[in-house]
Amino acid sequence: EMSGRTEGGTTANAAEILQHHGVTLWQSPTLHALLTRMADEGITSLMVEGGARTARDFITAGLVDRILLYEGPGTIGADGIASPVTRAHMPDPFRLIATETFGPDRAYHYERED
Repeated sequence: EMSGRTEGGTTANAAEILQHHGVTLWQSPTLHALLTRMADEGITSLMVEGGARTARDFITAGLVDRILLYEGPGTIGADGIASPVTRAHMPDPFRLIATETFGPDRAYHYERED
């Protein structure tokens, strides 16, 4: 169940549902503080797929090592969803290392050069 959906006649908060299912939720004032806490907990890898704003925040903060950019013929939403990166506007210092095809869709793998 998700927030806003009825569960047993009541509307449950998404955080409460996640915690009920064993998910630990953290709040952090900055991305760096969050990643430090994750490292302290032994987490050494993170996949970020939180939308354009979240992706842009991680890229701007210099916290991204790899970008997987998926392109397809479809449009999401009435006006589409703007990506923080495109093949034509890939931030420095990322370089293309691989391309995959999935039917009409393509995946472009970029890695940051150090």
